[in-house]
Order: sequence, then C-alpha cells, then structure tokens
Amino acid sequence: MVGVPGRSKGCNTCIQRKVKCDQGKPTCGNCAKAKRICGGYQRKTGWVFSSDVELPVREANALTANANSVICHGRWTNKQSKQSKSRHGQRQSSSLSPKEEELGTGMSHYTFVIDDSATPSPLSSPSPIQAISNLSAQWEQLRNAFIGMYLPDTLFISSRRVDGVTGNWLTELKGESIASKALETAVAACASVQVGQDKGDMMLISQGREIYQASLQHMRAALANSELRSTDATLAACMALSLYELFANRMGDDCMYEAHAKGAMALLQMRGPDSLQSPLAHSIFLGLRRQIVLNCLVKHEVMFINKGAWTAKPWGKYKKNSVDRCLDALYMLPPIQIMLDDARRETEPTKIRQLCLEVVSNCWKVDAFLQQWYEEVEKAHVGPMYWPVFSSTRGDHGKPNIFSTVFEFSHFSISYQLTTYWSGLYVTHEVLKKANEILAGLDPFQADEFNAAVKRSEETWMRHSRYVCQSHEFFMKRENGRAGLLVGLAMLKGCYYNFMDYPELCAEELAWVRFRIEENNRRLSMPL
Repeated sequence: MVGVPGRSKGCNTCIQRKVKCDQGKPTCGNCAKAKRICGGYQRKTGWVFSSDVELPVREANALTANANSVICHGRWTNKQSKQSKSRHGQRQSSSLSPKEEELGTGMSHYTFVIDDSATPSPLSSPSPIQAISNLSAQWEQLRNAFIGMYLPDTLFISSRRVDGVTGNWLTELKGESIASKALETAVAACASVQVGQDKGDMMLISQGREIYQASLQHMRAALANSELRSTDATLAACMALSLYELFANRMGDDCMYEAHAKGAMALLQMRGPDSLQSPLAHSIFLGLRRQIVLNCLVKHEVMFINKGAWTAKPWGKYKKNSVDRCLDALYMLPPIQIMLDDARRETEPTKIRQLCLEVVSNCWKVDAFLQQWYEEVEKAHVGPMYWPVFSSTRGDHGKPNIFSTVFEFSHFSISYQLTTYWSGLYVTHEVLKKANEILAGLDPFQADEFNAAVKRSEETWMRHSRYVCQSHEFFMKRENGRAGLLVGLAMLKGCYYNFMDYPELCAEELAWVRFRIEENNRRLSMPL
C-alpha cells in the first residue's frame, strides 16, 4: 500500500473498503455519497477489536493527549475474524468479511473518544465520554452520522448542492470547527443514540445518554454567559437536544422535547427578529416556525413569532419559499379560532352573529389564499405531485387498513408541503362548520342555507383530514429517515386533535390514528 497514489493517501474508510479515495478535505466525497462516516486522514488511530478487551483509561488519555488521535472500541458480533499480532503487541483484525469492511455496518460496538482538554467544562470533571474535540474531520464524522439517518435521502443529497437557506438547519452545519461544546456534544449525543438504535447497540445508546448529560452541563454554562447565550451555536444546540429527546424517548412522553423547544423559542425571542440573518439562525427560525404551528392551532394561541416585526424582518435577506407561504395561511387561523371561541362564550345574540359572520368571512379568505398557493405550486412542478397506490400496511391487531389506498409523492418536500396545505384546509373548514352551526341556530329563517354550508364544510374537512392520514405511509419509508417519522408523527397528532371532537363520527379514524401514533413512537427508538 505504501506509495500507491489514491489509496495509501486516502481516508481510513476508503482504505478499509479497498476503494479509490478522492482525498477530499475535511472528508472525502466517496464517503459522503455513500452516506458513510469518513474515517479521516489521520493515521495515529488505535483500534481494538475484541470481545473482552477494552483500552485502559491511562492509554486512552495518553493517546488523546495528541489532538490528532481517535480511539474506537469495536466488537464483531457475527463472525470471528483472524487476528494478527501488531508491532505494538496489540491484536488487530487482519481478515474481515466484505460486510465488516463497511464502516458502521459490521461493527456492533464503537466509541468516539475525542480530546477536549483545551477548554474543559467548568461544571463537570472531564471524562472520555464528555470530551469532544474541535477537529474538523471528527466533527464531520459526527455530523454525517447525525444527519445521514435524520434527513430523507433526497434532502441529504440535495443539501450538498443547494446554496439557499431552508428550514433544514442541520444542513447549515458545514463541518467546520465550531467553538461550542454545547452544540458539539448535543450533536454527538444524537449521533450516538441514532447509530446505536440502528445497530441495536445498547452500549452506544448508553454512551449517548452520558454525552447528553454532558451537553446539558455545557448548555447551562452557555446560558449563564451573556455572550454565548445569543450565539447561533447555542440556539442550534437547543434544537439538537430536543431531537435527542424524541429519538431516545421510549415512553412517548413529549415533556422534555417540549421543554427544549420552549427554550429555543425563548432564545429566539430574546435575540429579536433582526438577529436572524445568518444561514444557521434563519434556518432554525424557519424550522421552529414550522414546528410550533401545530401547538398554535391546537391551543388557539397567537405567539410572538407571528406578530409585528416577526412577520417581515426575518425575511429581509432571504425570500420566503413555498412552505413558508403556505404556513402564512395556517398562521392566519389561530386569531380566527380565538374569535370563534369568543362567539361561543358570548351571550348576546347580536354579538354572536356578528362574530360568527366575521369568522366565516375570514375563513374564506384563508381558503382562497390556500387555493392560490396550490395553483402556483402545481404550475411550478413538472409532472404529478402525488398519486394513489395500494396500502402495504395492516391496521390495529392485524385488522384491514381503513385506508386501502395511500398517496405516493414525487419528492419528500412535496409531501410535506401538500400535507401542510391539506392540514390548513381541514382546520379552516372545521372552523367554518362550527361557525355555520351557530348561525343556523340563531336564525331559523336562514337555517337551511347555513345547514347546507355546514354540510359542504364537513365534507371538505373530512376529505382533507383523510388525505393527511393517507400520506402517513409515505413518511414511514426508510429512505425518508427519522425526519419522515417526525413529520408523520406531527401530522398524525394534528389529525388526532382534529378527530377527537367527533368521537362518534370519526370513531374508525380515531382508532387508526391512535394505533399509528403508538407505532411512530416505537419506530423513533428502533432501527430504521
């Protein structure tokens, strides 16, 4: 291997796979295309492959004293490989199966141990698990492990080509050194738990929990520092911690996820709408805006993110994309919902009628906005955006699926946009339905007219609610990553709150949604 161009000089992963390396820095393009963790180009690496041998802490500390070293503990589970004595006296693998040669495929247990001695945490004593370095190649490994399993394949590939800013804030972590221990450890925790779950590696999942605890300490230190508190990295770390809670949570409890999400919102509000001009900060803002819309609709709440300067200033540098324009329509709905709630609490018939008529008028404005949005998206798209296919899943306890046909989409982003659009329509027409029911009871002379309007809105509401349910199977596909599971879960929860007010009318749909939510929660903590 010595002196062979393109191989002996290649990254550790390509050398192990015995393929040509393009020697890209900080990581090679071959590994990125194959969605593999690039082993980097540093040769001072100690590997221990054994079922009962671990590197002593003293030796680990000696190796990590050199910033260019990485220690990996590995164990092959399915096949005993031939062993040969190294010149240092350690036994190393000399013959591996082709499957084992793929980094992260044959390896069941492996550990990132990276030095952090330059800036130890003031709140905890340093340990190998808590120590994460700033080395670019190592950061790229963790980042790729994180987003490779999180993002859908289409978004992962396109993120390497698109220069614009989207709501996928993970793609803005370009792999360069980031001087934020909170962010580095948060991403490392997510990477550990995701890879551990995918490989059935409880040791790696346990390590992820320890790194997560270290990240919480780094986050506390960052929040206590007036300068670090307002950085993009601290905001991104808060987002990564919320993702960890979703991935590592086996009980389906969203409390800690919501706590981190609220923390991110508080940091965002503290910074103000003028501070979101960097690609990372703007992407996090877009991501949060998409996440909290469900809470706003369920709780009938208008948040700061959709008031005053927040509706315009964050887009001073970047244009709104089609998703953001669709969300504009959804954020028009909470004030209308509040108006309907006021009408239902009101006792004066004249005031009730006035409020309900205003609700109806505003709902039709939202409907017109959404219809115009759909026409624009349809014109810009080449070919069909979605089409029906037969469902491949069963219902609860093996019962037939109540949705015998489901939707296939041309692209993950199209599926997200259309389900957001359908969600906006079913919320709009549910509000219309309720307002017209009140008006029908107030005016017996126009009752037939209002009841006909109720019937039309009910049909539209139910049709688009079912459209969202029929999209769920697409989000569950392996190639859509854990992002697909999270989007599918959010859409299901929206449908659940939508159906729960009508337990008799929507009994089948409610049972189906409950079953799918439980399935989604299990899938989040299982291999893809």
